[in-house]
Amino acid sequence: MESSKIDNLRKILLLTAAVVAVFFSLYKLSESPSVWYDEGWYVQDAANIAVRGADGLQLTPGVVTHLAVTTVGYPLLYPMALWMRIFGTGILSARSLMALFILGLIIAAYFLAKRLYGPWMALGAVALLATFPPLFANGKSVLGEVPGMFYLLLCLIFLNLALGRPSRRKLFLLLSGLALGLCVATKPEFLIMLPAVAIGLLIELRRKRIDWKDIFLCAVFTLVPIILWLLIQFGGSDSLSGILTYYANPYHEKNLVATVIRNFTGMFKDPSTLYTLLIMAVWAVGLWLRQRAKKAVPAEEIISFIFSILIIGAFLRTAGFYRYLFPAQILALIFFPYSLNLFLQTISVKVNLSPSARKAVPVLLGILAFLGLYQCAFHSWVSDTYHSHKTAYWEDYFAHLDPRTSVFFYNTPEVVPFIHGDDYYQYLTPAAGPIGALGLEQIKAGKVDRIIIVAEGYKSDDPLFKLYDATTTPYKYDILFKKKK
Repeated sequence: MESSKIDNLRKILLLTAAVVAVFFSLYKLSESPSVWYDEGWYVQDAANIAVRGADGLQLTPGVVTHLAVTTVGYPLLYPMALWMRIFGTGILSARSLMALFILGLIIAAYFLAKRLYGPWMALGAVALLATFPPLFANGKSVLGEVPGMFYLLLCLIFLNLALGRPSRRKLFLLLSGLALGLCVATKPEFLIMLPAVAIGLLIELRRKRIDWKDIFLCAVFTLVPIILWLLIQFGGSDSLSGILTYYANPYHEKNLVATVIRNFTGMFKDPSTLYTLLIMAVWAVGLWLRQRAKKAVPAEEIISFIFSILIIGAFLRTAGFYRYLFPAQILALIFFPYSLNLFLQTISVKVNLSPSARKAVPVLLGILAFLGLYQCAFHSWVSDTYHSHKTAYWEDYFAHLDPRTSVFFYNTPEVVPFIHGDDYYQYLTPAAGPIGALGLEQIKAGKVDRIIIVAEGYKSDDPLFKLYDATTTPYKYDILFKKKK
C-alpha cells in the first residue's frame, strides 16, 4: 500500500513537471524571446523551401540564393518547411514546431534517465529541465540547439536499447547511427559527438557487448545523413575547406589563447556558468566514485560526459556566448540527479549520517527546480521579454504597408519574415563576411522606398544613406525614408 502511494506521488510530480514544461514552451510564444538575427535567417530559409522549393535567402527581389554558411541543416529546416506548408510561414507557426521539439527533448530525457537509473532519477531530471530557463530561451527560438539535442538523445536511447536487447541489437544500432547522423547534420557544433560516440562504442567493444560488425553498421548509417547534409549544404561553388575553417573559428578570433583564457575565467564570474560548473563537477564526482568502486558506467553516460567536456572546450574558443554551452548543460542536468544521489550516499556512509539525512536529494532537487521556476517566471532572459510587443509591431507594420513599397533590410534578417510579398532586398554581415553587397547600389541610387536597419548601425552622415532620413525608431531599429526633393 505504501509503495502504491509513493508511486502515485511520483506520477503526480511528473504530471506537474509536464504541465510546467508545456506552459513555458507555449507562453508568449511569438514574443518571448524576441525574434533575433539567427532565428530570422533560419525562418526565412525554411519559408523559402516551403513556398518556393528553394533553399536559401532572398537577397534581391524574387531570387533565392543558397548560402553554405547557414549554420543549421536540413534536420531542422526540412521539418520546419513541411510544418510551414501546413500551418503557414509566420513566427507563431514556426515556433509552434519548436515547442514540440522542446517537449520531445524532455520526453526523450525522461526515457533515457528512466532506463539507466529508474523512474525517480528520471523525474528529477525532468523537474530540472522543465524549469531550466535556457531551454525555453534557446528552444522557443528557431535555432538548431534543441532539435540537435533531441536527435542526440534519440541516439543514446537507441544505443541503450541495442545494448539491452541483443536479439534486436543491429536494428537499434542502425537507428542509433541514423539519429547520430541527423544530430550532426542539424548544427556543426554537434560534430564533436562523433568522437564521443566512437569512444563509447570502443568501450562496449572491450566489454564484449558489441563486435566490430556492429560498430561498422552504426558508422555506415551515421554517415548517410551526414553525406546528405554535405550534398545539400555545399554547392559546387562552395569551398568545403573554407566553410570548415569558418566553423572552426566562426568569429575570426585573432588571439585564440587570449580568447580561451578570457572565456575560462569568465565562467567563474557568472551565476549561470557557475551553476553549469557545479553540476558538471557533481557529475564528474559521480563518475569517479563508480570508477573507484569498479562499477561499470553506462556507455551512454560516458558518451554524454565526453561530449559535454568537448562542448565546453569548443565554447572557450568562441566569442563567449553562453548558449554555446547549452548542450552540455542539458546533458549535465539529466545525469545530475543520479550523481548527486550517489555522492550524498557516499558522504552519508563516511560520516555516518542518520537515514533521514540521506533524503536530502529530493529536497535539493526540489529547491533547484523551484529556483528555476522562479527564473522562468520572473528573472531570466526569456521572462524579460514577456511584455514585449515587437512581433506584434512588425506584423501590424507590414500588414498596413503598401504592397508596392520596396524595402531594403540592412543586416536585419529577423525582420524579413514579417514582410508580405518578395519586393525586397537584403544585405547581411555575419561573421563569415558580407552577403548581398551588390544590393547596396540600390540604396546609393535611391531606388528602394524604405530601409530597415538597426539603430546603432545607422549614421546620418554616412554617404551610403545620403538620400534617406530616419523618421521612426521602433524598438532598436531605424526606418529610413527617401528624402523629399
